[in-house]
Amino acid sequence: IPWSVSDVSVRDGFVYCVLNGATTREEAEAQRDLMLYIDRAHAIDPGEDGDFICDLLECRIVDRANNEIGILKDVLQPGANDVYVIKTKKGTMYLPAVKHVVLETHPKENYIVIDEERLPEVAVFED
Repeated sequence: IPWSVSDVSVRDGFVYCVLNGATTREEAEAQRDLMLYIDRAHAIDPGEDGDFICDLLECRIVDRANNEIGILKDVLQPGANDVYVIKTKKGTMYLPAVKHVVLETHPKENYIVIDEERLPEVAVFED
């Protein structure tokens, strides 16, 4: 459902905005916990070094020699950095998306290059 957005501000890591002209506390409370989606036409440019998570999902995860490690199934955002959830032949792997591990992202070509030598240090497999 398209909604109008106004009076946007960011404070302490949270986005505050007025949706559909809500002017009372009750109107605002009725909108709490709604999921807000922004279509690509109105989204900010992620910049040269950024990608939208939706574009990374289902990308092949490969090492520097182009050997496939798995497929990116989800991206968790627990705090300090994103965590890639990768489906591999060995099971589900969780990999922090930090620059010294994730070397290149190529969502248009459907692959992400990681430093395979760092995996023993940072990757965790689901039990």
